[in-house]
Amino acid sequence: MGKIKIAALQPSLPHEMKPMDRLKKQLDMCKDAIKVECDYIFFPEYFVGFSYICDLDSCEVLDNVSSFANEHGVWLGINLNRYIDKEEKTIHNSVILIKPDGGIATIYNKMHPYCSWEPAVVRSQGYKFKLGDKPEVYDTGMCKIGLGQCIELWLPDFMKILGEMGAEIVYVPSRMPIPYFLETDLFARIRARENCNYVVVGGEAGKTKPGTYIAGPQIGDIIMDLTHIGNHEGVVYKTIDIDWLRDQRTHRTPIWTIQTDQELKKARKTATDYINKFYGEEHLNQFIKEWDMT
Repeated sequence: MGKIKIAALQPSLPHEMKPMDRLKKQLDMCKDAIKVECDYIFFPEYFVGFSYICDLDSCEVLDNVSSFANEHGVWLGINLNRYIDKEEKTIHNSVILIKPDGGIATIYNKMHPYCSWEPAVVRSQGYKFKLGDKPEVYDTGMCKIGLGQCIELWLPDFMKILGEMGAEIVYVPSRMPIPYFLETDLFARIRARENCNYVVVGGEAGKTKPGTYIAGPQIGDIIMDLTHIGNHEGVVYKTIDIDWLRDQRTHRTPIWTIQTDQELKKARKTATDYINKFYGEEHLNQFIKEWDMT
């Protein structure tokens, strides 16, 4: 299989910027990735804005993204809200993988809400937010890509399931805000090390530190592999040796049995404390029921 080259966009997107202007800017950035022959390009969380809701049967944004993929023969990963039922105003937060021929390869619907913020904001705009019911890993022929969304990067069991399903790259569009932004890249590195895969986190310039990054498993003496470009606008690139990765995933000792350093311990504890506080089964089930998300 050899090597594949991936790219993740880190655009600067002012809040007032309109959806189609956001799209044009990011497709222009994609052209830089095309020039260096990237196989996969991943967009940031809500790449055309949180308020944009896509109808898969008629969506200008999706049509443009599909046309770009088809024109350049590239895989694209995007994230947006989409209608389940337009009349009932129910929506999913969906991560969509687009094939090089422009067709939809697969759609993952977010399974875990970001506290009360997500359903509350959706409800304030007159819609109902519904959760997905199954994880998603797609075999592209070159590699297997798992899909997650925002807070799901933090959840060890969810990321572990994707790893067990064979995910070699996990795409998680996420613009994690304060107070968690200082830790988010550590969580990505933890998950990458735990599951021996690559984690692509799609954010924005100036919104997080870093905004977009690609975390990978331990390589020799490099304990925490992280590729980023800081806070400025640009494209993050990574070449992945899939043959090497598959060999590592077959023979490496599970990270759960390995003593990690103090920085990783701190990040894991921070994530675990938060997860236990909000994502404990009884609390979460009650929360989902109250917000009518199933």
